[in-house]
Amino acid sequence: MKILCTICARGGSKGVPNKNIRELAGKPLIAHTIEQALACPQIDRVVVSTDSEKIAEIARQYGAEVPFLRPAHMADDFVTKLPARKHAINFYMENLSFVPDFVIDLDPTAPLRTQADILACIEAIQNDFQADAVITGCLSNRNPYFNMLEVSGDGYLQLSKPAAVEYRRRQDCPRVYSMNSAVSIWRTKKFLESEKVLGGRIKLIEMPPERSVDVDNEIDFNLIELLMKKNSQAADTQSAPKQVVSYFDKFKLSPKVAVVAGGSGLIGKEVSRALAEAGAFVYVAEANAALAEQTVVALQKQNLEAAVLPLDVTSKHSVTSCLQKILQEKHRVDIWVNAAYPRTADWGIKFEKVPEESFQKNVDFQLTSHIVIAQKVLEQMKLQGGGTMVNFGSTYGIVGPNFNIYEGTEMTMPAAYAAIKGGIINFTRYLAAYYGKYNIRVNSISPGGVFNNQDPAFVKRYGGLTPLGRMAEPPEIAAPVLFLCSEASSYMTGQNLVVDGGWTAW
Repeated sequence: MKILCTICARGGSKGVPNKNIRELAGKPLIAHTIEQALACPQIDRVVVSTDSEKIAEIARQYGAEVPFLRPAHMADDFVTKLPARKHAINFYMENLSFVPDFVIDLDPTAPLRTQADILACIEAIQNDFQADAVITGCLSNRNPYFNMLEVSGDGYLQLSKPAAVEYRRRQDCPRVYSMNSAVSIWRTKKFLESEKVLGGRIKLIEMPPERSVDVDNEIDFNLIELLMKKNSQAADTQSAPKQVVSYFDKFKLSPKVAVVAGGSGLIGKEVSRALAEAGAFVYVAEANAALAEQTVVALQKQNLEAAVLPLDVTSKHSVTSCLQKILQEKHRVDIWVNAAYPRTADWGIKFEKVPEESFQKNVDFQLTSHIVIAQKVLEQMKLQGGGTMVNFGSTYGIVGPNFNIYEGTEMTMPAAYAAIKGGIINFTRYLAAYYGKYNIRVNSISPGGVFNNQDPAFVKRYGGLTPLGRMAEPPEIAAPVLFLCSEASSYMTGQNLVVDGGWTAW
């Protein structure tokens, strides 16, 4: 896929004279946008379309291509950017034999955008084949259903968009957005055919208001300069040691959004409770809706925030739908815990009787599902600028099973379990290494045996082989998961936290 980035900057700006080359945070305004475009690996070529020799010179100094000066009739006060962008695209196709699949436009007056905003738009249009374009905007602080007015034909005020029902709060109205000029990306063919900016099927990527300011006047310019200075100061403090005000606060998760896949299982329901008590909004994600409902009701009785989320971790479609629902409702996912434990009906039969098909199916259920989830969830976290994932390994992903503890019982340790858990532990390390640069942490937890009313002979033998002399209780696993999900473990990634009562110490 080829992507051409256009940056349109005419010389005759009126609101802020020479704004495109005016210095902002130590460099010309346009330079910030050029650098953002060049830093995006998905963008193949960056062109500045301008009628100004001065802007062209500065653009070239910062690495942009300026193979032409825009015709004067495309640079006056009454012409939109549409013909200028089409002119640039046609120039590259006709003169440079570069035919882009997509054209992305970054307005130099919106330097507060981030790489995540650009990537979100690119990925949105690449993943939605029906979308003609993707643009950015922010939630409007005025709403036509509530507090935006216009003068009617009789000279009196009325709501801009009267509704059949009366809205008493702005928050209850349909969400409306203000377009910003940060990012827009089109399929090239559709763009060249379009006669207007909002023609066709267009998707929105929401940006926060603090990144949606663009330069229209001196007040805007000063505000952006202030925000950039504030961001720069915040970045400078990242390298300095941080004073810990309260270690207890490190474990607080409010206002984060957490998903516990398998959130109603033996351990999962305790993890759901732990994260909710720490302040997170918890989605209890389960294939069994009735079990999920029970867990959510129990949490809500404690005045904790939780909701049911239908999820079959073995289905790529279910994972995708699940993530879409979260983003529609909460617009982000900060924490994802993989505690689901799907398995076949013959799980637990003796090794010599295990069919190859059963072994493979369990690997797909419990290991391949992690790949599908990671691809969807961690990519979303990348767009957000960070997040945390916790996977469940096991002591039997680290050491071999002690089959003596199963003698005289109907229990055993399935062969697939050892292969799967060992794979999850090392896959966790892979994900941590791959996504660390995006401020994403991925760790695993490896519990030892957890008490679940097993055969008394097994329970006794197991306890006799641990320094603590007993099996774990589910809350003793959930608490370390909370640690891995919180800022208390902010410098931990790619680690496997063993919680086994000392089983692997002997």
